[in-house]
Amino acid sequence: MSLRQLMAQRRAKIEAWLALGCPPYAYRFDKVPNGVYQVEFKFAELDNIGVGKRLFDVVVENTLVLPAHDIRYESGARYAAEDQTFFVDVTDGHVDVR
Repeated sequence: MSLRQLMAQRRAKIEAWLALGCPPYAYRFDKVPNGVYQVEFKFAELDNIGVGKRLFDVVVENTLVLPAHDIRYESGARYAAEDQTFFVDVTDGHVDVR
């Protein structure tokens, strides 16, 4: 199974969690062949909040890739989306994101 297929399966689960109002805070993609992968994050601020009101870190494979991330600040507008892309080296057969 490709990483793209794994992510499509996970996306369906994430959308179900969001519909219930219970977003997960960590993800693990198992059975990923070792190698370098491009990881894409699609963020959207869905609440009407100001800059600096919601900050969070993103860690991929034990590397802090987005410290104190603020979607509102990065997107430059309310109710806007923004993308972030990183390359990660998988050496243990799974990708951990938190």
